[in-house]
Amino acid sequence: MRILKYLIFLLLISTIGLAIYVAIQPDDYKIIKTRVIKAPQSLIRSYVGDFTKWKHWGVWNLKDPEMDISYGDRFKGDSASCSWSSKIYGSGSITTTYFSNDSISQEVHYQKPHRDTARRFWAFNPTANGEGVIVTSGVEGSFSFTDKLLALVDRSREQNYASDYSKGLHNLDSVIAQNMKRYSIDILGPTQYGGGFYLYQTVSSKFNELNPTTKRIFVEVGAFMEHNGITPLGNPFVKYIERDIAERTAIISAAIPVSDRIITPKGSSVLCSYIPAGRYYKATLFGDYSNAKEAWAKTREHLVKNGYTIDTQRDEMEIYTKRPDNYPNPADLETNIYIPILGTD
Repeated sequence: MRILKYLIFLLLISTIGLAIYVAIQPDDYKIIKTRVIKAPQSLIRSYVGDFTKWKHWGVWNLKDPEMDISYGDRFKGDSASCSWSSKIYGSGSITTTYFSNDSISQEVHYQKPHRDTARRFWAFNPTANGEGVIVTSGVEGSFSFTDKLLALVDRSREQNYASDYSKGLHNLDSVIAQNMKRYSIDILGPTQYGGGFYLYQTVSSKFNELNPTTKRIFVEVGAFMEHNGITPLGNPFVKYIERDIAERTAIISAAIPVSDRIITPKGSSVLCSYIPAGRYYKATLFGDYSNAKEAWAKTREHLVKNGYTIDTQRDEMEIYTKRPDNYPNPADLETNIYIPILGTD
């Protein structure tokens, strides 16, 4: 009998000691993970701020494909919300409480297996060299007594949470990278180009410097137009006046269309000219301009295969319908290719 009482006493003392030990463990937790993602800040933010896109990169979503997800009246941006129900991760809801260009804050309410709240937070800061974005993903909240007790039994719980946040950033990076690589080439065939006046600058450039060169010219021509109150009539374009494949150089005119002839000041670097209406073979590149070489080659191949002849007396053109300044995701860009052809319909 004495032994039984002694054992009960020891058990009681141990229980009290355990309770005290658990109680004095830290009440709060905070997990922060970062990753550099080479993508436009606005594109990354759109994947985080739109709950319908979490199914593509969220760790819980991928581990439990049968998770039931319901979206609120708003599913992206400020005040967006969604709820989940999962055999693995219980149930709960999440609401975006703050949404800006460089940070997002979200409030999480867990319902099952136990009630709890937490705050998810995100930050998007450009790297020093401007080649990527430092994405910070984190969560903070308070441990219940049960949480702290379970943490003693299973020390890996917090490590698993931290691992999930690292995996989430890895998944986010991979999904965005794949999305940015999407492209397609649509060859439309013969078409009539209406022609018109345009303001331009003509330069000689190496192939690998064409992009920054044309961007600079578009800025300069655009500034000239704004200064003189001239309204653009359409999308900017490039005329290829001459290509030297051996030297990998080209003479181009980077231009912006206008409604009428503009007499520019004497000595101005910006000039005005006119493209007559004419027949062209047209194709559209949907996606990053890095695929332009393939688009041009396929358009020429298609042109010849269908019995058309290139008119070498006129210039080939690229018209930039959807540009990076308005479409941060390269997959959303749109470039129209025009190759002049002989003959009439």
